[in-house]
Amino acid sequence: MKKLFSFLLIASLFSCSTINFDRSMPLMADRVENFSDLSGTYDFTDSTVKIKDEVFYNSNYYVDAYKKRDSITLISGIIYFENQQMGYKIHLKAYYNMNKVDTVRLKEKYKKATASVENKYMIFDTDISDILIDLAEGDQAKLYAGKCYLNKHTAEGKWEIYQLSMKEEVIYLGVTNDKDKTELKNYVLPSIVTKSTIHMEDDAFTSFINKGGFRTQLQFKKHGPSH
Repeated sequence: MKKLFSFLLIASLFSCSTINFDRSMPLMADRVENFSDLSGTYDFTDSTVKIKDEVFYNSNYYVDAYKKRDSITLISGIIYFENQQMGYKIHLKAYYNMNKVDTVRLKEKYKKATASVENKYMIFDTDISDILIDLAEGDQAKLYAGKCYLNKHTAEGKWEIYQLSMKEEVIYLGVTNDKDKTELKNYVLPSIVTKSTIHMEDDAFTSFINKGGFRTQLQFKKHGPSH
């Protein structure tokens, strides 16, 4: 049977980078004090996004796709910027052909989601929202080479970093992935790559960026004012 979808996977879309750094980066970049230049709401526009072994389909493009599949998970969502915060709101809707899955197991696994039945499909709905970056709570945003690096402080000596760039009214949010972690051996000692957090100097971080770091690029288009 197809691997069961876990709603928790979607959290890794924004709040769980593959690589953790031991300090905010780049070290010498200028700090951003607020998100006033980005203020507003931006819609998720990628047609699909893959997280680990799961593919999520944008509901704006695949609203009826479930009719031709045994299972599919639709996604829609926004990111927003307001004062010193960046947050996200995501809606997921997963369809399963009840003739092809263990419905008892599904209900137990997704008991926190809203379940319903439509024809031969069991459907699970859930909404996920959170603050990704809060500059007032110790997170940092830094400008470097025309892009903004969002540094989320998750623990002492542990930072998740996201790359943010904008072209016209489209935001590109870069997230590190497994290939990025493999490529780290080109910029730091092999012994460092195996550690839970990565120590890099600015020159190594710059090389990492210039060679295509932050390979997962999510697209969001300006929709309107803040949520």
